[in-house]
Amino acid sequence: MGYTRYWNRTEKPITKEFVEECKSIIKTAESDYGIKLSCYGDDDTKPIISEEKIVINGDAKQNCESLLLINDSADFDFCKTNEHPYDIVVNAVLQLAEKHGLIKNVDNDGPNEEEKAEELLRKALS
Repeated sequence: MGYTRYWNRTEKPITKEFVEECKSIIKTAESDYGIKLSCYGDDDTKPIISEEKIVINGDAKQNCESLLLINDSADFDFCKTNEHPYDIVVNAVLQLAEKHGLIKNVDNDGPNEEEKAEELLRKALS
């Protein structure tokens, strides 16, 4: 059925540093991995990466639910990616968000691509 990632949001706001690192993840995913991204699963939008919110989805052909991180959002949240390539980006951004203290208790519902997400993080942040 696909991957679903779960997490709890903390009260810590999205920072400029986190935004810049997310932009680097997006750039690396698109250039080095050929992953096509949008914000709402269409071809006419780019991911939204700001200090107010982060919105990432696949393109019109390979999308499911958007990853959504918003300041002052609900405590519990999730994102289903249906095993599309953008799952690696979602996973990497969630790992980074956990490192920055924006989220906690990150989990998923099945096999995942931890190695690919960690590789993407290393490439993007080096």
